[in-house]
Amino acid sequence: MLTFFFQQGRGYSALLTGLAFLPLTLPMICGFFVTAIGTAMLTFVSVAFYWLLFVGLFLIGYGLSLTIPPLVTAVVTAAPPGQAGVASGALNSIRQLGAALGVSVLSLCMNGAGAHAETAAATAGVNTALLVSAFVLAGGGVITLLFIGRQPRKKQA
Repeated sequence: MLTFFFQQGRGYSALLTGLAFLPLTLPMICGFFVTAIGTAMLTFVSVAFYWLLFVGLFLIGYGLSLTIPPLVTAVVTAAPPGQAGVASGALNSIRQLGAALGVSVLSLCMNGAGAHAETAAATAGVNTALLVSAFVLAGGGVITLLFIGRQPRKKQA
């Protein structure tokens, strides 16, 4: 809908329309990295310093608020005309699947590092899961930077 808005409603060229979407891409990239930094912070901060935990948690929340809305917009606007509802439904299904897989994989990381114990191993397990999360989030930022908004090359006959 936004592509139509810019090109038909505002008379933008394809290039200007792409540039108009740049602010959405930049918050999404920043959001992934801010969330990754906040997640990684939690692994290096002692519970005794709650204000540092607060900063990490704040960065996670702020980063997610920069990431998710532009991601939804990017997916829906990339859909062919008349398929925005299908794209939105597919995105929601993939997000739910990703959440379920994320919980499973991070639980395995925690248990593999000893999180089931009531000792320092439990902290190590949680920290391992948080670091895995931080790396996955940073990877999302890199993927977004490299691929969001790129059109696939057309094969030449």
